[in-house]
Amino acid sequence: MINSFLKLPINFSNICKVYPPSINDICSNKDYNSYHSFFTISQEDIEDLYVEQKLNKPNEQIPTPFLFLLAQAYNNPQYYEKIKDAFRFFCHEEITILFDRKEILLCDLEKKIETITDSQELLKIPTIKEDNFLEFQNCIRDSLGEKRLDPPDPNMHPKKREMLAKARLRDRVKAKSGKGISLETSIKAICCMGIGLTPLNIGEISVAAISDIMNTYQKKEKYDLDIRSLLAGASSKKIKPKYWISNED
Repeated sequence: MINSFLKLPINFSNICKVYPPSINDICSNKDYNSYHSFFTISQEDIEDLYVEQKLNKPNEQIPTPFLFLLAQAYNNPQYYEKIKDAFRFFCHEEITILFDRKEILLCDLEKKIETITDSQELLKIPTIKEDNFLEFQNCIRDSLGEKRLDPPDPNMHPKKREMLAKARLRDRVKAKSGKGISLETSIKAICCMGIGLTPLNIGEISVAAISDIMNTYQKKEKYDLDIRSLLAGASSKKIKPKYWISNED
């Protein structure tokens, strides 16, 4: 998404804007991982958490990401403050959670009441609810260059659900084992690409741009290597260069 690459605000359904964070933003904020978790946790993540920690009780429905967020805020004042900080971080907005209505108002309600002259203005306050929280989450994912998620399928076959749960567990184990390129390694690599990004300025680009730059550069490297291999006499039947400038699939 071009907005996240260029660190431009992303419009969330005319309710608020999501601001793609820079490398400096996330590295200088000790609570960033919590902010990320609040807004990107999926229904499957919550189901896995309940199973792993044996939190599910008989006949109890596992909460949705929205209700899970509200429960965290309701049960722990410190979490509520962190969730407020997360909205300031990503949306540059104050919030008020109405627990009885299951709504998140994009304003400091106490201050708002002091300024309104018509009670109808309260009905116009931008609000995040259960029915638009997934789209809000996807805007957050867009801002970070992460994959959007579709709504969970309530009719999924239990066997498939079990298979996907095992796949997620393998992914988590792989992530913990240190496989894959870390953000720190990616930043160092980009500083060695000779494209004008150095330790002095790379902190200003968006987090989303890191993976985009890495992926594009890897395509370029592969194309250049394939061309050099062909010029050196490699078989054209085995090596078929794919030009590195192309739209994403």
